[in-house]
Amino acid sequence: MEKEVLDKAHEFIISGNYNSAEKVLTDYLLENPKSIDVLFRLAYLYQIQKKLSDALGCYKKLLEIKPQEAGIYNNIAHILLEERKFKDAEKVIESVLPLEIISLDLLNTLGIVKGYMGKFDEAEIIFKEIIDNYPDFAESYLNLGNILDAKGKLDEAEELLKTAIKKEFNKNSAEFNLSLLYLKKGEYLKGWELYETRKLKKEYPKILLSKPELKNIGGISNSYILVYDEQGFGDTIQFVRFLPYLKNFGGKIILVCHQSLVRLLANCSYIDKIIPKDSFNEKQIDYDFYISLLSIPNLFKISLNILPSQTPYLIPSLNKKLENLLKTDKYKIGIVWKGRQPLENFYRSAKLIDLLPVLNLNGTQIVSLQKDVSEEEKNLLQEKNIVDASEVLLSFDETASIISKLDCMISIDTSVAHLSGALGKTTYLMLSSRYDWRWKEKKRKSLWYPDITLVKQTEFGNWSDVVFRIKEYLEKTIN
Repeated sequence: MEKEVLDKAHEFIISGNYNSAEKVLTDYLLENPKSIDVLFRLAYLYQIQKKLSDALGCYKKLLEIKPQEAGIYNNIAHILLEERKFKDAEKVIESVLPLEIISLDLLNTLGIVKGYMGKFDEAEIIFKEIIDNYPDFAESYLNLGNILDAKGKLDEAEELLKTAIKKEFNKNSAEFNLSLLYLKKGEYLKGWELYETRKLKKEYPKILLSKPELKNIGGISNSYILVYDEQGFGDTIQFVRFLPYLKNFGGKIILVCHQSLVRLLANCSYIDKIIPKDSFNEKQIDYDFYISLLSIPNLFKISLNILPSQTPYLIPSLNKKLENLLKTDKYKIGIVWKGRQPLENFYRSAKLIDLLPVLNLNGTQIVSLQKDVSEEEKNLLQEKNIVDASEVLLSFDETASIISKLDCMISIDTSVAHLSGALGKTTYLMLSSRYDWRWKEKKRKSLWYPDITLVKQTEFGNWSDVVFRIKEYLEKTIN
């Protein structure tokens, strides 16, 4: 009976019928509350639906039945990770270490937790001990590589990833991570080439097109090139600078991109046609080749020395209504303090209250370009007499129009920072000490956007020094 229940639930889950799967499992548990396999399956079902508190409840019931099972503690820790409860996740794992309820997976998770907490030295020790004692535990190679990258030990991280690739430990992920490492080191030719391995990752958005992929420059002349943006808004804004390369070789450019970028990018003379992703239908498009926007640098072998960094390369539409929003003689500063926050990028975002030293500057008018503002944040904006532009930011074109009327921008690492840089606006970019590959190490000015000043944390998770330095820059400018 239990096997039939599990099989039926599995069928419902793979078909996306989660409600039916939940009913089958919970009905069975009413009569068999200590069924370990069914509880595990129900917990898994809740996790994939992001019903994390329900999943946690299942695991706590499992602990009552099997208090010595390391896998249960591991799963609980991962749920706490997703909830950003890093200290709680650390406490759960470390509480069972003296009881010798341990596994490689649990130790590995502890290293991951330490990394999210900024305890890089402790994480490094854990991953190195795992590799020393269990050299075939593949996942720790990637995790240690991430920690070494965060600590600035790029050469050591490179050798580790090369070892993982040679041993074929999570080879595709290791190659992808190595590509980002090369890019961070400024070794762009090697980085772009290896970056193509991203297309082999299971989470890569599969693009099924009938025409051939553009593989060499010789095929560009007099051809219609379908260019698709595969990633986020910021990536698209950053990489559209490479479209003129196709144009200069005689190509006609058809760009498929996010709807919210269409109006802004429609102002680019080098784009012949622009199509929103949501309405794209290949059968209605006449083209010869396709290429990913982020594959163009590899096609043209773009090295650090020939990186196109001229700005502005984007132009917003004229918008009289938005111009009236900013009628003041004061020094106008735009702010964005948070972006989308998947777990792996949570550390990029700050809090509005972190920016208080800047918000209190005399002779300034602060303008918030932040979307998804909480009630608490709205109250602080009102208290500080900050213009909240969130309701008029219908697309990136409106955002660009406002930025063009500002004196400068302050932003964390998000799409608005790329937009501000592409518009040639003076921008102070707030960066975590664990910053992305495109903000090259040991540089204060961005290689991609000459008007962006990189202001990096001196301590992981601490924005106070970053904001203090930006305040100093602004005081000199305003005075």
